[in-house]
Amino acid sequence: TNVVGDTITYTYGVTNTSNVILTNVAVTDAHAGLSAIICTPAQGSSLVPGGTMTCTATYTVTQADVNAGQIDNTGVVTGTPPTGPDVTDNDILSVPVGQNPQLDVVKSQTSNGPYVVDDTISYNIVVTNTGNITLTGVTVSDNSAVLGACVPVQPATLDPGASMTCAATHVVTAGDLDTGSYTNTATGDSNETPPSDSTVIIDFGIADLSLVKTVTNTTPNVLTNINFILTVTNSGPEDAVGVEVADQLPSGFTFISATASRGTYNSTTGIWQIGNLALNESVTLNMTVRINASGPYTNTAEVAASLLIDPDSTPNNQVPGEDDQSSVTVNPRNPTPPTPTPSPTPVVSSNFLIPVTGFAPNVVTDISRVPSATYVDTTVMLDIPALSVNIPIVGVPKKDGTWNVSWLGNEAGWLEGSAFPSWNGNSVLTSHVYLSNGKPGPFAKLYNLKTGDQVIVHAYGQSYIFEVQTNAIVSPTDKSVMKHEEKPWITLVTCANYDPKTGTYKNRFIVRAVLVKVTND
Repeated sequence: TNVVGDTITYTYGVTNTSNVILTNVAVTDAHAGLSAIICTPAQGSSLVPGGTMTCTATYTVTQADVNAGQIDNTGVVTGTPPTGPDVTDNDILSVPVGQNPQLDVVKSQTSNGPYVVDDTISYNIVVTNTGNITLTGVTVSDNSAVLGACVPVQPATLDPGASMTCAATHVVTAGDLDTGSYTNTATGDSNETPPSDSTVIIDFGIADLSLVKTVTNTTPNVLTNINFILTVTNSGPEDAVGVEVADQLPSGFTFISATASRGTYNSTTGIWQIGNLALNESVTLNMTVRINASGPYTNTAEVAASLLIDPDSTPNNQVPGEDDQSSVTVNPRNPTPPTPTPSPTPVVSSNFLIPVTGFAPNVVTDISRVPSATYVDTTVMLDIPALSVNIPIVGVPKKDGTWNVSWLGNEAGWLEGSAFPSWNGNSVLTSHVYLSNGKPGPFAKLYNLKTGDQVIVHAYGQSYIFEVQTNAIVSPTDKSVMKHEEKPWITLVTCANYDPKTGTYKNRFIVRAVLVKVTND
């Protein structure tokens, strides 16, 4: 079998079969591309009867020869007898050339996922003549994608090794995503070959997301804080992309803050934007809310978006039985307030010291050796609008003549021995100016309160509104902090003027407010 570029050597054998001498014996071959014919004896020689001449020539195989399947050529010999016309003879030889018509199609994806509905998948289709003959009428078709332009334009003629390239596109449908993949086949054909196919399968990806929502207290008191904890887990088998969770709080709750291990939570839209979630990874959102009124209230969270398919749930479809949705029900209660009793005149010892409600600023203080303290949950909240302070009030017991407030955090301590907040008498509430972690405490800006500012105690479904009357810097031993009052008063206390040399606060800052109004929450 000959291929393009091969060299064929032809041999011409000449014999004088007459009974006379032939002169000017010559061999010719009209086939185009044939080399010069070399003879022994030389061309134009004389041959006696029975004499012979042997000639040779070479030829290089062309693509046209392969396309034809064979090479036909004719050798012609002539000689001159002593008398009469020239004598001649010829011989035809066909040399077969092996044909291997073959067409190869390769379809590939040129766009990148992940894909959602209405996204466009782009393809490249390359049809190549991988045989040894020229192919004509070369075409490309596609069973479902939209075929674009082809270069060269189809139907095309392709020499061996030549290619035609076509573009194709498909717009993703909801049905594609429901199926989980999209299978698409391109077919190449020609006049000389059978059809050839190439198939591309687009896997849209699967990420099984689940959501669990819990709450720290299902029966909290009204006007107290609780925490909702959302946990989203990706069970795969692939990494999740573009994950969002919707958690819009019901009217019974007021948003306070949120801390996410991944992404951010927008309390206005109720959307927690997570982003990507690796296989077997879990992320959490811890949301602090305030209970506004008695319920019950059901709070539902659901995976609202994911670019990959979830095999057992659909984002944002509000179907409770799916594992990407989770609900908790909270039953707030209005606790029964304690029975007010006459506030006794506080007993103030001679060595009285206002509690130290502050640690060193910007320094972490180790309080592990400070005796622990147990504070009493009063279910009462302290609200100072001018300072954006809204914290629970806890009872601080008096022990050995003093109050251990070291363990107060984001809360106000009601000093035992003073009036219960909202009752007749002087209620002394203290909180840190700086916490043990060195960061500002709830009363860090207490000095900004001025006459007429409100201090509100939320207790048992009512708001007790106090107005600031005075503020002052006093010594740590000033007993007037505990002075008795006949009507409801509040005295707010914290430390002031830190001395880094001694590591102590020189003074206390106090704000005194009187009850002016009571409203229902």
